This record gives sequence, structure tokens and C-alpha cells, in this order.
Amino acid sequence: MARLLVCGYLLFWLTRASLTFNCSLGPIYVDMHKRAVHGTPVYQYGTFLGVGSPSQNQSLVPSLSHNEISVASIDYCKHSRLPHCVNETHGNFNFSESGTWLGIDDYSAIDDTGDFFNESFAGQDELHIFTHFLETNPPSEEILHNFTFEVATKGEPNPGIVGLGPKSTLLQQLYDNNRIAGRTYSIYTASGSERAGGVVNGSLTLGGYDSNRFTGIPYSYRMDTFNASPLSVKVSDIVLEDPSNSHRNISLFSASEFPELKDDFQGFEAEITTDQYPLSLPYEITQNYISALSAVPSDNPDGSLSLSKPYNGSMTIVLSNGFRATLPREVMYNVSGLSPVADRNESSTTPNYLSLAWLSQVYLMLDYDSSVFYLAQVVPLVKYAVPKTFCPGTVPQHYIPPRKGFAARGLIGAVLGGFIGGIALLCLVWVLFTNWRKGRVGAMSERQRLMGLGCRGEWIEIPETNSNSPQSRKGKARSLDWPE
Repeated sequence: MARLLVCGYLLFWLTRASLTFNCSLGPIYVDMHKRAVHGTPVYQYGTFLGVGSPSQNQSLVPSLSHNEISVASIDYCKHSRLPHCVNETHGNFNFSESGTWLGIDDYSAIDDTGDFFNESFAGQDELHIFTHFLETNPPSEEILHNFTFEVATKGEPNPGIVGLGPKSTLLQQLYDNNRIAGRTYSIYTASGSERAGGVVNGSLTLGGYDSNRFTGIPYSYRMDTFNASPLSVKVSDIVLEDPSNSHRNISLFSASEFPELKDDFQGFEAEITTDQYPLSLPYEITQNYISALSAVPSDNPDGSLSLSKPYNGSMTIVLSNGFRATLPREVMYNVSGLSPVADRNESSTTPNYLSLAWLSQVYLMLDYDSSVFYLAQVVPLVKYAVPKTFCPGTVPQHYIPPRKGFAARGLIGAVLGGFIGGIALLCLVWVLFTNWRKGRVGAMSERQRLMGLGCRGEWIEIPETNSNSPQSRKGKARSLDWPE
């Protein structure tokens, strides 16, 4: 009886939980690539969004640690020390050009933006979320009315971000407006940004995931919802591999290769972030990296190390549960000479980060309603997107395409088989008919020969009536005796 009560209780709560999510709602697919943005002629990489009415297009950078959307004001670069500011804000916003802007005087921000930008104001306006699958076709859009966001007027970093943290106002409002199934999303940052130096575009799927963008079974992890950056993993190994020289399967965790590393070193915890490009590794591992690849500090604002000589190998980062992500040669060393690893001071207390460089090789899926996130092997280049609903509490499944070769050959084989089979059937019918006809003609000829052929080969009139009738006497045929 007790077991039945427990089972009934669990079933009740599971049913109740499932009813709170409308998993029939489709996801919202937002592509990431370089595009023209409001306020600058420079194409900038990010998610395709717009604010205001009419829309002032932005190309905002996704942030896993921030929860709100912020954009630069038209005067931001006049008061900012951001290098190449006009080219780095990812767009700006002029509220006087929008017919639906409503300022908010006493707005209390969810995020602590004091260290991010110094001065800002907030308001409500239309938020445009664009889906643009093909460049030859115009984009479709989802519009959120009265959406609250901040406009930065002074600061140092790039303010053009879309907050996708645990308290994301974008996810919450989409869910509250019955636009997505739950507070879930998936992201592939790719390598199309200026710092990454690649050409592959990414995507953000709100309330879903692109099932064609990853392969294999996703690895699951629990979120640390009490942390400002809730995505934490443990790194168990980092391996350099360059088959062309001596750097073949060298582990940066190997005490034999790097004697200064402590014998009891068992890996390290790292947070996943989109707020910086280079990886931030522990000081000891950073020193091993510098030693192995002859890396030196650079003057790049993000603190990336520079390689003093070319490196044609890769670097694989292994997590404690076996998930592996490999940074290929073009990420490890490109024309910029910059590496995907940041320099590190021995006294630094900042967290270790798996950053955009690492995420360029990973497909990340987050379920805030279940406090779970997933990592999967990314498929960088795909011919088409296959967005699927990411219902809270479910495990994403990668797309399995039809067996193209088999289907094509099967269809062609079916057509050819039908054609050839049809011809064969016709031939068989023709042969049977011909044989039947020949047999019939032969039988008739034999009958006529037996009944009407004289001994000398002369034709004799065959009576049509009984031979005993008077009319038949003068035309009576002489009988032929054949042995039985």
C-alpha cells in the first residue's frame, strides 16, 4: 500500500510538472554572423536582434553570466576607453528615433553593472528577434513589446550583450508570453568573430536546439545556481598533439614532462564563459603551455599569449566525465600569431575559464528549469538547420538524417527493377502467347492434313454434313487408315 501511495505521489507531481510546459511550442532560431548594425558602417559579429520601432539592428554578444540586454547609446564611444570603440559596440541605440520608447526613471537592474559600464539609463521598447536562414530571403521576426533593457552611456568594455544567465529577462519574457516551451536554449558561438579569425557562423536557439549542429550523446552536468556563472566543470587533462614534430601527445598535466608540476595535481575546476575569448588556465598549467609552445605575452587587450614560432598541432581538453573538445590548428595558431590561452599571474585569484575559444568547438545546451546543462561534439559546417523544441527535463537528441545513399539507390533500384521486370513480364507473355499460337496453328494444320490430304497429296472436298446424306455421296472422302 505504501508503495502505491509513493508511486501515486510521484506520478501526480510528474504530471503536474509536465503540464506547466507547453512542449508543442517551436523554438526561435537566431543566427550569428557579421552584419550591418545601427550607428556604424562596420559589420560586426553577434546575434541578430533589434530594438525600437522601427528596428535599430544590433549584433549582440551572448553572455552566460549576465541576465539583461544592454546596448550602447549613440554617445557611448565619446565617453569610453574601449579600443576601436565604434567597431566594437555591436551597434548603438538612439531612443529619439523610436516611436515606442518609454523611459524608466527608477529601474533596479538585476545584474550588478557597476564594473561593466559606469553610467546607463533604462527603458522599455520593442525587441525584435530575427530568424534569417538564407541570405537571399528576408528574415522573419518575433517581436516582444514593452521589453526592458539598459542603454550604456559610459564605460570601458563592450556593452552590446544579450543576457542569457539563470535569470535571463529574455528567456523569462518569451516563456511568460507563451513563445517558448521553457527557459531553455542552445548556443554555438562558432569562429566568425574578429578575434577568432574564422569563417564559420554560429546560432542561438531559444527554447530549443539545432539537432543538426551536434553529434553523439550529450554529456550532462548539474548547474551551480548559487554562482554568478553557474556552468562549472572539472578539467582532467590537456593534451598537445602535433604529429609533424616532437609535440606528440604531450600532456600539460604530466609531471615527467614538466618536473615543476606537483605530483598530486589532479586537474582543476573551470567555469564556462562567453565573456572572453582566450582560456584562463591555472598558473602552473599556463607555464607548461608557455614552455611547450614557446609562448610569450602579447599586447592584445584580452591578454592572449602569442606564439613565437608556428604550431601546426591541436590541443585537446578532457573533462572528468570523458568529454573531449579539440582546438584545431587554425585556432591554436593563425595569421594573428595569437594563441587561445591567456597569460596568468602567479598571484591571480580569478576563476579558471573555458571561454569562447573552447566553445568554438562545443555545442552547449542549457535547461534552467531543471538546473542541467549539456555539452556535445559540435558539427561546425552544416547545410541546413534542424531546430527542435528543448522541453525542460528532456535530453536533446541529435539529428539522424535519412540514409541518403541507400534511399537514392533504393529508389533508383525500384524504378529500374520495375522497368526491367515489366519488360521481362511482357517478354514472358509474348513467348507464352507465341508458343500457344504456334501450338494451335500446328494442331490445326495436323488436323487438316489428317482429314483432308489425299494419298497423292491432292485436296479433296470435305463434307460439311453427315456422310450418309444424299448430298455427300459424290464428295465423300476416302478414309485413311493409320496405325493406332
